[in-house]
Amino acid sequence: ESPLAPPALSPRQREILRLLGRGLAAKEVAHRLGLKETTVASYRKVIFRRLGATKLVEAVARAGLGK
Repeated sequence: ESPLAPPALSPRQREILRLLGRGLAAKEVAHRLGLKETTVASYRKVIFRRLGATKLVEAVARAGLGK
């Protein structure tokens, strides 16, 4: 990976982050994707760790999903 490129996220991780970034609650994301809420929370933790983010807005920006 290039030092300027954001760390790679899987398509599912990007989808979950995109939905969370749009303001959907974990419960809503889980329902929409047919997952358990705890699974969405686990994805969120992994995404934040991979991107080195502590806040949702930071994760969205680092993943290049900002508006």
